[in-house]
Amino acid sequence: MKPSDSHKIFFDQKSFHPRVVNGDIFTKEEVALLRRFGAWMEALDQKKILPESSEQSAFVEMCSGLREPQTKFELVWWKLKERRKFESEWVCPDPENVRKAMMNTFDRSDDWWSNADRA
Repeated sequence: MKPSDSHKIFFDQKSFHPRVVNGDIFTKEEVALLRRFGAWMEALDQKKILPESSEQSAFVEMCSGLREPQTKFELVWWKLKERRKFESEWVCPDPENVRKAMMNTFDRSDDWWSNADRA
């Protein structure tokens, strides 16, 4: 399905920056997904554009907290949103304590902390 003009504007933005202090929690694949599709996912999440497929509707439902993330797009977007939430709630000058607290906060998927697919 070809994206509409309103979606194409966000699809064409290929240098999305996640705006988080510590991006090391993302794998190479997740960083690539965010750079390529982050502006578009953010536009869907913020309702700047309307979903045009059942998959996009499901993504918006996940963003609204109506269901758990299931696809790789949903998982990486959920992870980014949780990271942003974490950084906005935790003020800690000691980076090691931030890392420890972050690992406890993001303990929803065993493979997140696998170093096998990280740089």
